[in-house]
Amino acid sequence: MFFRRALILVVALLPGVLAPRVSAAPRALARRDLARDTLAWVGERGITALDLVERIELMPWQEKASPAAAESAQVHALQSLVGEKLLAAEAEREGLGRTGAIARMRRSLLKALARDALYREVTAGAPAPSSGDVERIVARRHPRPAELPALRRAVADSLRQSSRGQRAAGYLKRLLAGQRAVVDSAAFMELADSLRRIMRAARAQRGGGSVDISPDAPDMLLARLAPDLERPLARLPGAPYTIGEALEDLRFYPFGFHSLERRRFALEMNAHLRLMVENELVARAALRRHFDQRPEVRHDLEMWSDMWSAQLALERVVAPYHAPAERREAAARYVAGLAQHGRVEFNYVAARSVSIAPVSMLTRRYLGFGGGMLAAPALTPLWDWVPQWRAARRPLP
Repeated sequence: MFFRRALILVVALLPGVLAPRVSAAPRALARRDLARDTLAWVGERGITALDLVERIELMPWQEKASPAAAESAQVHALQSLVGEKLLAAEAEREGLGRTGAIARMRRSLLKALARDALYREVTAGAPAPSSGDVERIVARRHPRPAELPALRRAVADSLRQSSRGQRAAGYLKRLLAGQRAVVDSAAFMELADSLRRIMRAARAQRGGGSVDISPDAPDMLLARLAPDLERPLARLPGAPYTIGEALEDLRFYPFGFHSLERRRFALEMNAHLRLMVENELVARAALRRHFDQRPEVRHDLEMWSDMWSAQLALERVVAPYHAPAERREAAARYVAGLAQHGRVEFNYVAARSVSIAPVSMLTRRYLGFGGGMLAAPALTPLWDWVPQWRAARRPLP
């Protein structure tokens, strides 16, 4: 059986499911307009209306559901974004996050974003569905007249996604043709058994239910397999795919299992690993073609990296305190001090004019060639520093 000897994955075959990217962000024209509107400055870095919209429209944010608090939602979110940038800049100056967990997460995210950008280029030329094709499918459903506009849009979107999927499948077949990935069976079973134990314990705590990988499973595996993170899991052309890389990439895949029995679990894990290996090869192709330098990739990478670095710096500041009020005060005092030593400017008039949908939602983004992630990181409420900063800038009588 496969787990008794070296496992060979031949990845020249047709892939499984190709998940297209579904962008939850504003349309391209609106994105360009928002990106031009600068609402604040932190040093030489500007915070745009697009930054604000991405962080509080695509993700939950307090206050925005209340019309009476609409203005404060924008203002407080902008102040929190400035605080995050101040903390991220300080973390960069101190070298926090250049190694360890954040560095690993950043490398994994860069690969995911690069292959997503490659997917969009590969599928950009997919032909739009003809009106005749749309109408033929719509007619089979026998809709009522009131249902026609929405049904036509849904059918057109489905045909468009199918056309993109076919183009992506053709590209993937050509890219992977003849390439081989040899998986180390011992490393594979160590990973599979460790994940199975974590999932079995989680299922026992819930008293049964689904056997999907929980969001905290990658972090638990990273801790459990810490001595083996640099160990090759699969040997690919050029460089191996390590256990540590696979665990970081696992965050992007909502894998599920039908059984926690050892052999059946390993067989399903083998299929999941195949998709991850294929996407690793796609990501490497995207990096060779410098898709990591695309403006949209750099923007998204910076957004997530700043959040991670800011959280690292913030946690270090508040670690000595335990009461929530003391932690908030320590954070406010520290960020206000950072603001006093650099350029910080706000354009509150422009911020208040930004239109934010009042619905609180959590939005996912699907990545090209498979996998997904949150559309944007959640924004930490961080505006208590502003009054202290203003008081320090006010001239004495």
